[in-house]
Amino acid sequence: MLGTGCHAKLCMFEKGILQPLIPAIYVDLDAAVFGPLGSLVSRIKHNKGLMIIQSSRGLSIGALRRFIYRINGGRKFARANSSVVVFYPENWYPIASSFRTKVDSGASLEGQYLISDDRYIAWFAQLQLQAVPKSHVVKFGSEFVLPTGWLSKLKGRLPWVRRRRGALVAVTLPGGDFKLSKLALLNDGDITYDYRGRPLFWDEKVMGVCQQKIKAYAQT
Repeated sequence: MLGTGCHAKLCMFEKGILQPLIPAIYVDLDAAVFGPLGSLVSRIKHNKGLMIIQSSRGLSIGALRRFIYRINGGRKFARANSSVVVFYPENWYPIASSFRTKVDSGASLEGQYLISDDRYIAWFAQLQLQAVPKSHVVKFGSEFVLPTGWLSKLKGRLPWVRRRRGALVAVTLPGGDFKLSKLALLNDGDITYDYRGRPLFWDEKVMGVCQQKIKAYAQT
């Protein structure tokens, strides 16, 4: 688990790493943080829950997904992104211990839920999983890099979207095309593209206050 790859993240669930009764908030180092992350703790429904970023693929985290998970024996489950994870450590030690047991017994790090850390977390915690609210944290690509330019421009002008973006406490970055170091070099009005050809408009009219917040954070 302490080797290379994102599976090393599962160490956060090891017994003895974190204070057991104090809620923990894990955030990737390349996330841009603007406000008090502690506000996320108040959004977790109970201390046996685990809050994580909703994947943009498949059905959302929720009752329907839990039902599907139950009836097919865990073979299908809501995916998640582990850039932000909120949990009470004492209730989630089994994530790390069960992963170790599988690896020690010869399981390959592939397949539906062993291929990555966030897949394993989502699979194991599916019945107690809760999505990080988009009023607090968003994924950069999902929020600002839409399939077409007009969609990004339209979304960026909606008053309720601008208000929500103004209240965000963090934005997670995908790396690659949109690393913080690359965003710091963009000038107002620049247009750049991800590997799929989707445009990013580096413009306050499209991104709202997040444009300057991200740039300021990247330059610190």
